[in-house]
Amino acid sequence: MDDITARMAALRAPTDDSFSLPSVPSSKPSAGDKPVKRLTSKTDYTDDDIDTWCTVCLNDATLRCLGCDDDPYCTRCWREMHIGPAAAFDDRSHKAVQFTRARKKDQQRVALGA
Repeated sequence: MDDITARMAALRAPTDDSFSLPSVPSSKPSAGDKPVKRLTSKTDYTDDDIDTWCTVCLNDATLRCLGCDDDPYCTRCWREMHIGPAAAFDDRSHKAVQFTRARKKDQQRVALGA
């Protein structure tokens, strides 16, 4: 038997059941098992906290831009991105409102400057 034939024979499906899927467990986990520990944050930040950070620098937000889908910004980043020399032409017409932590959909917005 030449080398190629031996290799091809080795690649064929094995005759025993060694490559089949494992069987499904038949017993249920006991009630005394500890729950699985999920990922936890070492900083104790929540999703609500993250929503109050500046989109650019992650500092606490002070403004919300109406033209940027209500994205939160700190004052410095909003000025750099909307008024400064690096501001895009379309962004110069955006208006900012004071950022409030607990914002409700029917809450009145008051435009500030620019």
